[in-house]
Amino acid sequence: MMAKDVKKALEARKAALQFELNERQARALAFLKRHKSLTLSDYLKLNPKTPSRTASRDLTILMKEEILQASGEKRGRHYSLSGKRGG
Repeated sequence: MMAKDVKKALEARKAALQFELNERQARALAFLKRHKSLTLSDYLKLNPKTPSRTASRDLTILMKEEILQASGEKRGRHYSLSGKRGG
């Protein structure tokens, strides 16, 4: 693994431990720590073997846990860290 890949993996693992997330959700939080927002398309690129229904469900769980907040509707929806849970 390249140093950059190792750093990303460590960030994802740290996020997963903090909130008891699955690996897919942890990758999303690591992504959001480096970017302002995330779309479903971004989530699917981070987790290429994940069906879109599972991805949507994962993001919904993160919203219910108040880790993410959503803005926009349907295809224009973007997710960002809510700040309520220290994400």
